[in-house]
Amino acid sequence: QNRVTETLSGDLTKMKLAAMAYLTMPGLPFIYYGEEIGMSGSKPDPKIRTPMQWSSDLTSGGFSTGSPWQAVNRDAATVNVQTEDSAPGSLLNLYRKLVQTRRANPALAQGSLLALNNSNSYSVATYLRHTDQQDILVIMNLSDEPVTDFKLSADKSSLRAGSYQASLLLNLNNSNSPINFAPLVVGSDGAIKDYAPLNTLAPQSGYIMLLKK
Repeated sequence: QNRVTETLSGDLTKMKLAAMAYLTMPGLPFIYYGEEIGMSGSKPDPKIRTPMQWSSDLTSGGFSTGSPWQAVNRDAATVNVQTEDSAPGSLLNLYRKLVQTRRANPALAQGSLLALNNSNSYSVATYLRHTDQQDILVIMNLSDEPVTDFKLSADKSSLRAGSYQASLLLNLNNSNSPINFAPLVVGSDGAIKDYAPLNTLAPQSGYIMLLKK
């Protein structure tokens, strides 16, 4: 298949949303080399097997001191590990944070998945990841517009009845500002009714939230 950069027309924000969705879903994630920095390439296969772009060197991309088997992508001048390593908001550093968050939280790595109903399902993706020891809520606004009419619900869930406080594990927007999520009240059988963790979801935003009673 084509690289994600090609599929999403080089839109960095969409690539970050795709990375968050991929690395918070069940299963064993596989990251093809270069996806974590946003390398370009489309079929046929040789076009997606260009040298890894370690540096901005357009001769070899920092891949080797010899001659590579084919030309380095022209975007290596800006899309490379060396450049993105020092940029806090880069795609590479988001992948690092997502991988670290997944490894540190069993619910993301091994938990069950429950897609939640929400009042704006066309624009917003919401799901619970659960193990017996941990519950995590993932929310992503996939649209380029803010969402205000947003409430979550479920007839049943893995959550025990009671009140939960949500704390932020990762904010896709790379902001260090604290976020106060509304408490979540869960009824019998894990029922959730009209839960709005935030008044507004920013355009193309994403949150990974730890739920604790």
